[in-house]
Amino acid sequence: MTTLPSGPKLLEDERFIWRHVWPRIAGGDGGTPSTGFGLTVHRSERGRRHAVAEYSFGKANVVAKLYSDGDEGRSAHHILRTLRQRGFGASSPFRVPEPIAYLPEHGVLLMERAQGEALGGLEMLDRGAFKDGLSQAARWLGALHVSLLRVGPQEDRLRDAFRMSRRLTEAVRCRPDLEDLFRRAVEELASRGTRVSEPKEPAQAHGRYHAPRVFLAADHVTVIGLDRAVVADPMRDVGEFVHRLRWDEAMAGLGNDAIEESTHAFLTEYSRCTFADLPSLTYQWSYSILWSLLGLACSRRDEGDWDERSHFLFEEFEHVPRLATA
Repeated sequence: MTTLPSGPKLLEDERFIWRHVWPRIAGGDGGTPSTGFGLTVHRSERGRRHAVAEYSFGKANVVAKLYSDGDEGRSAHHILRTLRQRGFGASSPFRVPEPIAYLPEHGVLLMERAQGEALGGLEMLDRGAFKDGLSQAARWLGALHVSLLRVGPQEDRLRDAFRMSRRLTEAVRCRPDLEDLFRRAVEELASRGTRVSEPKEPAQAHGRYHAPRVFLAADHVTVIGLDRAVVADPMRDVGEFVHRLRWDEAMAGLGNDAIEESTHAFLTEYSRCTFADLPSLTYQWSYSILWSLLGLACSRRDEGDWDERSHFLFEEFEHVPRLATA
């Protein structure tokens, strides 16, 4: 038998698709559909750790995600299966993708494609629909945070501080002219952290909750990208979502009024449907901004836009205490 390719090329190989993907959709060997299949490969500009491909077999749409670490792939499959079985399945208005199978010999997770339209990008097409979508995204997150689910590792504040310190070292190496500015920002983050006690009750958190991972259908919301699910302070998700929401809208050219309107829509609905402990929002929001800022310092893709992007992030970091309080 001919050896299948390794790495991302595996997901594009027809032999892999017919031998390992299609049978799990059709049941048994299933033959081959007369219409063949459609293939879309999702490539990240920033070097995504996981290769992702989407297959279309008529009405069946399947997503394949390739993991270089087999344990990580098995964990992702377990997380989805657990959430589907415990409140985020086909009968719920709040869903995660259906995991079809994990192929350990290839390190590939197969799952159904999320139904509906991605929330990310909708802000430029239909502001009314986007605002409504933000409310739905807030309700999905609220449902996760108030659930009794507990999957993934426990949040480790010391580990997060170490990761930020390492990112600072990399940023200073890339932009030595900004060393003092970066170090003062990290010191300020630490100061904001000391003012926050641990959450009374850690919650099930998404881990990387962003608008492009939220899909809106007529009667339900599906969220993808739960590989980094963690038991943590729920404000970790809220702070990261709001940071990325505001940054994406600013980079898309939207004005302050629109950005504040979006922020208010999400936070108001989230506060309405949860009993979250909000004091740590300032710290978690600040952490997400600073993580992006330090990463931007070494990003070649953003070299030409450094001044605009960094100015926005520095300003956001400075004003987070006021914004979070408001």
